[in-house]
Formats: sequence, structure tokens, C-alpha cells
Amino acid sequence: MWKRAHTKVATIVLSGALACASTAYAQAPLDLTIDPTEGVPGDIVSAQVDPADVAASCVTDLAEFQARFQAVLEGPYAGGSAEGELFSRFFPGGEFVFETCDQAAYSLTGITILAIGANIQGAAETALPQTFALTFAEIATQEPVGQLSTFDPVTGQGTVVVPDVDPGLWAVAAACVAPVLDIDQLEAGIRENGAFLESLGFPTCDINDPAFADYVKVLLGEDADLFTFLNAFGPTFIQSIVTPEALGVQFFTILEEPGERVAGVIADIEALVAAGELKEGQARALIQVLTNALRSLEGGRMNPACKQLSSFAKVATAKVKAKALTEAQAAELIAEVESISEQLGCAAPVGSPSGAFLDGYEMHF
Repeated sequence: MWKRAHTKVATIVLSGALACASTAYAQAPLDLTIDPTEGVPGDIVSAQVDPADVAASCVTDLAEFQARFQAVLEGPYAGGSAEGELFSRFFPGGEFVFETCDQAAYSLTGITILAIGANIQGAAETALPQTFALTFAEIATQEPVGQLSTFDPVTGQGTVVVPDVDPGLWAVAAACVAPVLDIDQLEAGIRENGAFLESLGFPTCDINDPAFADYVKVLLGEDADLFTFLNAFGPTFIQSIVTPEALGVQFFTILEEPGERVAGVIADIEALVAAGELKEGQARALIQVLTNALRSLEGGRMNPACKQLSSFAKVATAKVKAKALTEAQAAELIAEVESISEQLGCAAPVGSPSGAFLDGYEMHF
């Protein structure tokens, strides 16, 4: 398999960004700022990484980059031979016999490493910029979510799209990544690639079986072959075996769509009624203002929606004066409505006529 790979490997185009994998090792810090810090799915977030941090902590030299992958090939992969501990974990029989998707992933990952390490047809030149990864990530697991993007190592600038995930607090991470040399980490990454291969629905994971080649054509077109497959999925194989060398993180709040947020405020008011903290008749005006704004939003009428949202503070303030709402309850509702207005790009809403009950009250939105 490896002899054929040396003569037949085409360019491995790593068109996707390399994901940031969690690691037990210390990472150098990358100073990262983002703008904005909240938004909805589909919004564009601009990121700025300190170029000095990149120069100090990341590999930016092509030769050094190639050497990192060559070290994986010559070390854990034993030069592509049927030897070594990593090989024995996947091929206990001592030969390249492909009976499982994990075994296929071992070779396909290795071929991708070979292409980058040897810079076959410019594979390393293509891959290097993609190791400066920019992505949204789940805070608890550190797993990337949504679109994987990159930042420029010279300017430190990049953009990433807010993913279509549940509203809440998420991380935006910038990292420069490098391949791991640890046998256990490599094994785990390769087996992750095996699960990916299996998920594609191959009838067999024997990469020398004509049925494998036929299914590649089903996936990628009649002219596709094994190396077309590597060209398309090389980023996936690599992202499982890299780890951040330097990392910067900022938090980003993914908001609900404005209409959903307005409906949420209505639900909050209804909850006050259900709890006996606000009478139904007293809630009616508050709900009506928001219902009108919601209808305007659903009809695409932004100016009326902004005016209706702007009037909410006056209505809520009147309820405070009438002792129907406490100052704290009103302030919380007004803060959320003003945040919705800001999200919509409305002009600054008119505040409470008295303003007094909001003084000193910290509002989060």
C-alpha cells in the first residue's frame, strides 16, 4: 500500500480549517478579541489575534511545518512500514489487511500525513494556512461546532459564522495546531476517523476492494478515485490528530431570533400572572404592546416594531407607579426589550419617564 502511495498520491487539499482538539498539555496564550460578542446564527464575527503571539508560539515556517508531519510519519507510523506499536494496535496480524474501518483510517490518515510531510504537489503549502484555526466551540467539551474557519497568521485577522445551535453562552476559539506524536492520542484520533468512514456508509472498508472504489464514485462522482477522496476528506483525517499549541478564547452569546425573544418576554409576563405577582388585567397592556411588536416583526415591518418595542418602557413604568410591578421586575423586562431593540438595530428606545427606579439597577442583556 505504501509503495503505491509514494507514486500515486495526488495533492491533499486541506480546504477546511483544522479543528482545535482538547489537550492535556499546556498551551501558550493567544490574545484574542472578537466583535460583536453576541448575535444570532448566521451573523459574522470578526476576530483579531495578536500577531506577536502567533510569531512567538506558532509554527509559521513551511520547512518546520513539514518536519512536524514528517516526524509523525517516521516515528509513530514507522515510515509507513508494517512495524511499530501504533501499527500493531490496528493490524495485530502483522500485515496490511483491511477488515475494519479503523484499519482503513490508519492508512488513509497516514497517506495524508505523508503528503504534507513531503509537500507532495504543494500539500504542505496548502495545509499550513489552515492550521491557524478559528471556530465556535462548546464550552464544556471544547468540541468545535459549526463552520471551521481560519485567521491570517500575519495580520491576525479572521471571521467566523455564528453556528445554528441553541441560544446561550458559547466560546470562540483561535488556535494554531500541530500533529500529535503521542501513541495513545494518535490511536484515538485514527479510530475517530474510522468512525467517520463508517458513517459515510461504505459497503466495505477494504480500500483495495473494487466496492470501496465504486462507492467513492457514488459519493464524489464518476471520475473520483481514492485520491479524490483524500483530496475531499483530508481535513477530516488531520483534524482528529492535531492539538493546539497556542490558544485564545472569548465568550459569545448566541441569541434567539428577535421574534422568539419577544415571545419569551410575553411568557415571562404570563408567568408573573400565574405566580400571582401580577394581575391579569394589569398584564394586558404589557402583553398587547409586545404582541403588536411581534406581529410587526412577523410581517417584516421593522419601523412599527421598533416604535412598539420603544413604548414598552413607558407602559412598564406606569405599572410600577400603579404598584402592579416591582421596580426590579420592570427593570428586568425593560432590559430584555431594549436588548431586542438593539439586536434589531432600532434607535435607542425611550427610557422610563421618571428614570428614578432604574438608577443603580444593573441590567444584563
